[in-house]
Amino acid sequence: IENVDIDRALNDGDIFDWCGGIETIETPGHMPGHISIYIKESRTLIAGDALVIEDGKLCIANPQYTLDMKEAKKTINKLLNYEIDRIICYHGGIYQSDIKKSLENSAYVQVLLPYGVEYVKKFCSKANVIIIPNVIRQFNEKVDIKLKENYKIIDIARLSKRQKQQHLLVKAFLLLNKDFGNWKLELWGPTEDKNYCTEIEHIIKKNNLEERIELCGATNDVEGVMRGADIFCMPSMYEGFPISLGEAMSIGLPVIGIKECLAVNDLIKDKETGLLCHNNPEDIANKLKMLMSNVELRRKLGTAAHSEMKQYDSNEVWDRWDKLIKSLK
Repeated sequence: IENVDIDRALNDGDIFDWCGGIETIETPGHMPGHISIYIKESRTLIAGDALVIEDGKLCIANPQYTLDMKEAKKTINKLLNYEIDRIICYHGGIYQSDIKKSLENSAYVQVLLPYGVEYVKKFCSKANVIIIPNVIRQFNEKVDIKLKENYKIIDIARLSKRQKQQHLLVKAFLLLNKDFGNWKLELWGPTEDKNYCTEIEHIIKKNNLEERIELCGATNDVEGVMRGADIFCMPSMYEGFPISLGEAMSIGLPVIGIKECLAVNDLIKDKETGLLCHNNPEDIANKLKMLMSNVELRRKLGTAAHSEMKQYDSNEVWDRWDKLIKSLK
């Protein structure tokens, strides 16, 4: 396979004027970079390989050819937010049956978190919706939150301006760096979006903070990264089910998330298991300051978060699936 030059990099939510307006939808699962296309005027979804048609029925991508089934399931929940009359699948052709009726005829429509119930009901009020979340890794030994000479704030997510919004966290840190000289910020995650990576690096260099803010790239040692941290801050505008946030809570880190992000809102109980802030650098900085200046608050929220995440233990989640499947027999 030969490399080709890229004329333009697409981002989730990009809208083009063609065909009365088309939207790029990031739909990973089958492949990490998979996208679908939504044509608003005709309410048509070009699903690509995110969905397939088998024996006349609309199905999720075949697990045999899907790299990440968890992401594939998140993709399906995401597509439910669109008003769709026609679906074009690369495997199976065109699906034009009554999609709402298909949902209504389903015994259950599974969503990951409470916010998903409202979305499905908005699209199909008669759907029987059940919440079964993803599994969150459990850590018996919590992070040791204590006083020390140097501290670290982390985020673990691929660099993405529209969704993950790491630049907001960088700008929030800039507002605090003079008062908290013994704190660092580390951004962990893939950096495929080179333009966004360059933009963040420019902000760092412009403010002479190369020693205080670091783009660390991807890691295979997520637990090790989290155990070396003191605060986990996720500035994402939207998420399906934020696994890295859940794992940070499970390991006992104090966490901060965006209030407007519905999935984050479902995982974090504000001022009980973490802090929620508005989608701007100033409020992120305010919440960071609360934690950075108060080790007891960090310890309290981290302990509460660790306990809260026990409901996402694999045994708990598989038990829900087991009971659901048995109820359908």
